[in-house]
Amino acid sequence: MTRSSLRPAARSTGPGARSTLPVAAPEPSAAGATIHVLRRALEDIVGVNVVASALQKLPTKVREEFVPLTPMTWVPLATSNMAVEYIATEARRQPDDLMDEAVRRAAEQMFRTSWRLLLRITTDHALIARTPVLYSKWRNIGQLESSLLAPGKSEIWLRGWPGVSERNVRTLAVSIETVLRLAGRRAVRMEWTRTPDGARYLAFWR
Repeated sequence: MTRSSLRPAARSTGPGARSTLPVAAPEPSAAGATIHVLRRALEDIVGVNVVASALQKLPTKVREEFVPLTPMTWVPLATSNMAVEYIATEARRQPDDLMDEAVRRAAEQMFRTSWRLLLRITTDHALIARTPVLYSKWRNIGQLESSLLAPGKSEIWLRGWPGVSERNVRTLAVSIETVLRLAGRRAVRMEWTRTPDGARYLAFWR
């Protein structure tokens, strides 16, 4: 997918398997399982030694939140964002580009392993209907509302997260795009607009 297929819109006013969720953190956070996969993706992209060197330079408190990780951990998004900034600096990469690449690779890994059953969903309606459930397992803040507007077009609202950063809005778009592509949708394109309560996304595919 080219970077042009993920762009902001013009500014305007294992599925089915029951799992134990980690205990929620008091600030916007990501589930430890997703951050673990993100770290592995970063290691694949820039190298294990580069990631290890960067993490050693993090402030001690931040490093202790990022390492070690367990499925029952919630990692503050501020921590994972800082870690990616340090890794990008160590690797001489642009942080947002590195984050997008790592999120895409992490999503591919998750949906080819623990979430592979989702890719067997054949209808657009059923696929889009699963996005709020998936989001609730990845983040401890906000919720998604999704609807199929027409064949090949969906509207997704992120609500309950006022002040969400542009990076978090964009990486959610990357995740949605990756899920649709892995589920066999072609020419996937995402557009989004931030809102006072979160963000609004439009997803297009063939």
